[in-house]
Amino acid sequence: ECVYYIETRPALSECPWYTDIINYIIDHTYPEAVTPQQRRRLRIIVAKYVIIEQVLYRKAFDGMLL
Repeated sequence: ECVYYIETRPALSECPWYTDIINYIIDHTYPEAVTPQQRRRLRIIVAKYVIIEQVLYRKAFDGMLL
């Protein structure tokens, strides 16, 4: 008798990786249940991004948009 066990990974969030960045840029809102350190880290990350005409761009060190 063969018994098969298939482990499934928990479903990842349906939101893309940049959702928190966009939410902070637009509304200055943080994700739920984040620590002060995570809030600080998000602010540091967000400083590298800008939204122009509803498109998220990453700023290079020289100011060029990527």
